Amino acid sequence: MRSGLIQSRNIIIDSKSGTSGAGRSAKTNLLYCEINEGVSAYGLPRHRHAWEMDEWAGVFGQRESSVRFVPHILPMTRGMLSTLHLSGDHPETWHGILADHFAGEPFVRVLPEGTLPSTQGIKGSNRCDIGIAVIGEHEAVIVSCIDNLLKGASGQAVQNANLMFGFEESCGLTATALWP
Repeated sequence: MRSGLIQSRNIIIDSKSGTSGAGRSAKTNLLYCEINEGVSAYGLPRHRHAWEMDEWAGVFGQRESSVRFVPHILPMTRGMLSTLHLSGDHPETWHGILADHFAGEPFVRVLPEGTLPSTQGIKGSNRCDIGIAVIGEHEAVIVSCIDNLLKGASGQAVQNANLMFGFEESCGLTATALWP
C-alpha cells in the first residue's frame, strides 16, 4: 500500500483460523464433535476487524480503501493463514518490496519467491511468514501465516512491552511453545 502499486479498492482477504482464535469460553459450535471434519465462514456480513483493515489500508495507501475480510474456522487448535487477493501495477516487484521492508525484522520472514507459508511452518513461534504468487499482469496473491496463540494478542503484548521498556524485542519470544 505504501508503494502506491496496489489498488486500494476491492481488496479481498480470505483467512483460515484455528479454534483458539475464538477464545476459551465454552461454545457449542466450537466443541470438537461440532467442528471436526468441517470448515465454516463466520463474521459475515462484516467482521468486527474489517473496519481496522479498511482504516490502516487507507493510512498506508494514503487513500480510501475497501477491504472484504472473510474468516473461516478450521478444526485445528492454532494457526491463521490469510490469503490476500490484490490487483495493481508491477506485481512482479512486490516480493522485493516486501523483502526490503521487512529485512531485519526478527519476527517477519518473507519467504523465497514461489514459496508459500503453512501453519505447520510457524507453529509454536512468534513469527509471521509471508509468501507471494504473481498470477497475472496486474494481479498477485499474498499469503501470510501466524500462530495466532503467539503472534496473536499475547505475543504482541510481550513484544510491545519489550520495546516500551527497553528490552531486546525478542526477549521471551524465541522459545517454541506448543501447548495447546
